[in-house]
Amino acid sequence: MTARMTEDPPHICSVRPDVPKVLADLVMRCLERDPADRPQSAHEVLAALDDPAMVSGAYGTVAGPGGRWRRARDWRVIAAVLVAVGAASIGLLARSRRNVVVNPAPTTVAAVSAAAPVSRVVVLPLVSIGGDSANAYLADGITNELASALSRVPGVQVVSPSRAAALLATGRSPSDVGRELGVTRQLEGTVQREGKRLRVTARLVDVRDGTMTWSDMYERDVTDLLSVQDELTRVITGAVREAIGARTQPADTAPTSTLASVSSEAYDLYLRGRFQLTRRGAGPLRQAMAYFQQAIAKDRNLAPAYSGLATAQGLLALHANVDVERSLADGLRNADRAIALDSNLADAWAARGVLHERSWRWAEAERDFHRAIVIDPANAPAHRWLGELLLVRGRAPEAVAALQRASQLDAGSPIVVGALGVALALAGRSTEALTTAERAVSFDSTQILTRIMLGQVQLYARHPAEAVAPLEAAAQLDPSSTRALGLLGYAFGRVGDVDAARRTSARIDALPPGPGKEIAVGRIAVGLGDTAQALAHLESAAKTKDPFFSTEFARSPIFAPLLGSARYQALLRSIGL
Repeated sequence: MTARMTEDPPHICSVRPDVPKVLADLVMRCLERDPADRPQSAHEVLAALDDPAMVSGAYGTVAGPGGRWRRARDWRVIAAVLVAVGAASIGLLARSRRNVVVNPAPTTVAAVSAAAPVSRVVVLPLVSIGGDSANAYLADGITNELASALSRVPGVQVVSPSRAAALLATGRSPSDVGRELGVTRQLEGTVQREGKRLRVTARLVDVRDGTMTWSDMYERDVTDLLSVQDELTRVITGAVREAIGARTQPADTAPTSTLASVSSEAYDLYLRGRFQLTRRGAGPLRQAMAYFQQAIAKDRNLAPAYSGLATAQGLLALHANVDVERSLADGLRNADRAIALDSNLADAWAARGVLHERSWRWAEAERDFHRAIVIDPANAPAHRWLGELLLVRGRAPEAVAALQRASQLDAGSPIVVGALGVALALAGRSTEALTTAERAVSFDSTQILTRIMLGQVQLYARHPAEAVAPLEAAAQLDPSSTRALGLLGYAFGRVGDVDAARRTSARIDALPPGPGKEIAVGRIAVGLGDTAQALAHLESAAKTKDPFFSTEFARSPIFAPLLGSARYQALLRSIGL
């Protein structure tokens, strides 16, 4: 018993070299003594098991005769055990508050099959009508609540409204959008606010033949905006579930609002802040912070407002020249306040994870993301942020599993799919990575991040010439993006276009002070073969606590020439990597 509590078991590869290394690593994580180091949910285990490398990845040594059959057989046995162990361990976690929403993970192959999506639905952004564009935030809030509620209905897979909005912005008709997204049904409607009255129309359309299978209109007094939104979400979700024949969700696991008695005015301000938060960029993030602060002034116990404010503060550090340490410290206080008010608010734990990550507290960030996922297994941002953190920490196969889960939950999100492409590239799966990254770009041609990610995939696959075009497009979309410019300059350096690389570096130098500049110039120096200059810029970035280190894969192929340097190893240690 003492040995079991104090000594690590031998790695599976040392006794079973015919087991895929990725699978063996997952088993070892399940056997960690510290619960925080184990997978935090059966969903996480299942997502990891979806990785094809579990059955086709690298092995410790070459198996003897019959090894192929033995590996397949062992895979099935070990996978079944892992799912059972993961689900059992998750079941031991306490759920103390009455409004916690936990969807128990399936623990058998039959249960997993039964939970597989049987109907793919897109929630088109509800249209705000009546001539007041200022009410767009309200339509956005109801849209997102409907999508979130439907995503928790067994047998339903929901395509994100943001993905549909991107396609609608190109001039496509709603029916064309539904067909392009490969859904069977789409939910669409309108929102109209006149004084204290709110009118919402909703209809469910079968994309296959264009027939309307259900429609209704609801009119309510918005004196209690939260109650109205909850009621509309519940009624519409129930009608849609019945129309598509999805299984009824047990009452004891049905999603419920984490908000109790909130003033309509405070909640209205919160919705305005959340609307701005989704737009990103320094301007919208500052506006979001202002709305969240106003909501908090109206209601000091509004946990989601503190959570939203914390998230905005964590993201602003990447978009604006702010006092990083002060901004992150303020954000952590707000995240802690949100958790103190509602310890089962998944978004608050995810926000704290983002702030810990920006502060280079990698282990704390990972624990917070896992906690968010335990509370709400359908929280797509938490899965995405966890995956990106795992990439920074050099655990690409686990990152692939987390981002695959995020893409299942937020089907069609360009950013999530692009991040998955990057993870696949760093996991050595270049062909899949390129296909995935190109698909992300096709989702939204106006999105800068997807083009950056496609460029990264090409660079990680050692195709710098092919990386130039998407990175130039990204730099044209946002001429101030240090991330796009740094990668572009590096690509120029790698293809031997020294003049273009230096011009790109000069463009970065001419930008106003802000995060990411030193890292971007250092990356270009690597591309030009000047490792001393590269190290100087990276060390300067580390001294200023540049939060872009939380998005930079310091052990990626780009920085491979520096890995043998004692200075670079010291730099990695200084930032905890």
